[in-house]
Amino acid sequence: MKTIKHILLNISLLLSMSIYSQTTPMDLFTGTWEYQENNEVFRVILWEYNEAPDVIVGHFEKFVVDDNGIIQNYIYTSEKGKIPGDSKGWIPFAIYAGVSTDFIKGIFEDNTINPNLYDRIKTGEVKIEILSNNQLTNTVTARWTVKERIGQHIRLSTQSPDFNVPTDIILTKVSD
Repeated sequence: MKTIKHILLNISLLLSMSIYSQTTPMDLFTGTWEYQENNEVFRVILWEYNEAPDVIVGHFEKFVVDDNGIIQNYIYTSEKGKIPGDSKGWIPFAIYAGVSTDFIKGIFEDNTINPNLYDRIKTGEVKIEILSNNQLTNTVTARWTVKERIGQHIRLSTQSPDFNVPTDIILTKVSD
């Protein structure tokens, strides 16, 4: 009878224990994310920032692909120098965000707005929030939102340009 009690106790303990994935919040966000509409792809590349703990940085780009998914030309990219002759507005990264359990949030700099403006960088706030993490199909989706920063700032003109990037889309993680 004691043996049966021990077996039942062990089974109940095993069933009540939680199994945790080895994936950290950093691992969940770092990598390449994409949103595709017709033959245009908006891509976000995120990596761990070595100079600050729990910070992710990154770049973004938009390009046209052919029917086989091969890049035909870039529409814009925050990583200046990637497009020959496009070096104005260079910044080391366009995204600088703190990591939480299921979202990252931080500073976003759109350096792809009108090249004729004196200051072609528009600063805002980015949030990437995990919507689903299906480990069976290895699919991770997240909501990408960009908005103007709240607070005081100087406006040199009466109208600030809009962001050049999508401001509310669903991204799918395509690689780590």
